[in-house]
Amino acid sequence: LIITLLSYLFIHLLHFMGTNDGEEVHFFIFAATVARGLIAYYEFDRSHKMTANEFLLFISNRWTSKEIINARQILHEIFIDAYRDENGKNKCEYNIALSKVSEKVLKMSRKKGDEGKDFIYLLNLLDYLETLSYFCSHKDLDKHDVENTCGNNIIFFYECFKFYIEQRQSHDKKFFSHFTTLYGELKFLKCKK
Repeated sequence: LIITLLSYLFIHLLHFMGTNDGEEVHFFIFAATVARGLIAYYEFDRSHKMTANEFLLFISNRWTSKEIINARQILHEIFIDAYRDENGKNKCEYNIALSKVSEKVLKMSRKKGDEGKDFIYLLNLLDYLETLSYFCSHKDLDKHDVENTCGNNIIFFYECFKFYIEQRQSHDKKFFSHFTTLYGELKFLKCKK
């Protein structure tokens, strides 16, 4: 596009140099308009990149919020209880431990008291992940940026919430549908590597 515009300008510049009428004025108006358009495009592109980076920073700050950290600690404890024994040795395979975590989260969703309160923290994390996934599906966030910053976490957390998500989706497929889609896409990208 730029080469075409420059060629056009060069050809017409040579043509206009040989004329003495008002075409030179039109040529310079056109050239100034093109230059302003290119500058505007450059500024818009730079502004868009800055906004995207600010958005990633906001997401990163939310990821480190007290509520999200609390939910991550709860899941970590559940996972460690399922995966490791008192001596730190594996009790079972990794995927089996994730399945046990998912069962526990589903059970917590039906409880009240301390487990019910802990589940609310987990639900806050799940809602955050669905929101993040929504932004990816609407191209407000680049999926590869998310993969590079927290892709493995998203896969891990989806596995932890899998039974709860499936239970909710059995009533309405829209529940956590963006998170389910992002999980599938990130899992696919991970398999390609």
